[in-house]
Amino acid sequence: MAPIYCIQNLQQAISTLTAAAERGEEAVLLSAPQAVRSLGAGGFLALVNAAAQAVPQARFQAVLDCGPAPGLAMAAMRLGLAVRLDAPPEILEKLRQMGGTVFAADELA
Repeated sequence: MAPIYCIQNLQQAISTLTAAAERGEEAVLLSAPQAVRSLGAGGFLALVNAAAQAVPQARFQAVLDCGPAPGLAMAAMRLGLAVRLDAPPEILEKLRQMGGTVFAADELA
């Protein structure tokens, strides 16, 4: 897996993508813990899209931390976001069956 970087704002995302692109690496941009509650899926998607425009040569995956909120994770997945979720394995599996990328809370540390 690519290196994981926790980002909290656009400047951090751009700096991270710039450094990764300069090294020729792919990066995983992981939101702050439970950012789905503070920033929201749409806000995180806008942040990631703005960073991608600023560093178009960057290769990355964006992951929104949804804490223990499977409903919010499902909404984020509908926007095309990968999510990290603190939930029992059966809930994680149900969300994975929807076709999105779902990480357990302990998978990305």
